[in-house]
Amino acid sequence: MKRIVVGICFLLLTMIMIEVPKVEANEVMDAIASDEDGQIEFEFFNLDENLTDVNSYPVRVRLEGLNTDQAYIRMIWDLEVRELDEVFPISIHEDMNAPVPVLPNGDTYMATGRIEFEGVSQEMFGGNLYLINLPSQSGIQLMMADYVNNEQGQKKFHWMLTETDDIAGSPVEEVARDIYDLDERVLAWTQEVGGKFYRIYPPNKAELDHSGLTFDELMNYMTLDGLAVNPMETPGYTLHAVYSTAIQGVDHEEYITYLMLEFQGQAQVWVSTQSSTDNPVNFHLTENAQMRQLFEDWFYSAH
Repeated sequence: MKRIVVGICFLLLTMIMIEVPKVEANEVMDAIASDEDGQIEFEFFNLDENLTDVNSYPVRVRLEGLNTDQAYIRMIWDLEVRELDEVFPISIHEDMNAPVPVLPNGDTYMATGRIEFEGVSQEMFGGNLYLINLPSQSGIQLMMADYVNNEQGQKKFHWMLTETDDIAGSPVEEVARDIYDLDERVLAWTQEVGGKFYRIYPPNKAELDHSGLTFDELMNYMTLDGLAVNPMETPGYTLHAVYSTAIQGVDHEEYITYLMLEFQGQAQVWVSTQSSTDNPVNFHLTENAQMRQLFEDWFYSAH
């Protein structure tokens, strides 16, 4: 009987020990997802002699879209040059409770979350990243694998970054772009090349008539290089502007519609001249360097 009681007690203790890390992991995940902006940014808090080549590491790492169906990780290499940002889709796993060696001194911490890159090469950043929550530090910490392409080669530890409230170039700041400034740039370009383009989005008085499709109809019946995308709804895309020669009530010889998009932090200009609607209207990245440059100048000027 005593052996049975001892066995039951051991089983209960084992179950408690198994469940506790999961609770801790959930608390960490709740904390990083609770921000109304759905983002959290990290920076190094111990840049000392051990970090010999700062240029091998991004100066900031930001998790974005944590309150959406698709999260992303942004590697910020220069706070003043946002074009250098690299953005990858990620998945975050809660039930990760493995020991991870951190810093050259060999300290080991228990990870409470694991970040996995989706559909991209993991070589550059050494594969998985890990989240921890240390009582001795404020906020949440991110453990990033040592840079694999440094001269010393991949090392058996991770660098530790800590949460910062000083968000670099947050989406709140990016909203400040002036659409009328973009209008002026497009108008100047059209005066050079001839023709007339109308702003369809953000909503203008003109309504789109691309092959008989209104703006809303086009958004639901279009592809980007054959991939079905509604830039108003598909995660990762932000539609900033639409300009077209084709509007209702105005005769036009050809259909030319430009979509000015932001995809994972990068400015892109897509164009379609497709007149048939037998198949979804397909857009491709424009080869018009002037149109691409004027949108990039406008887009990145807000960073």
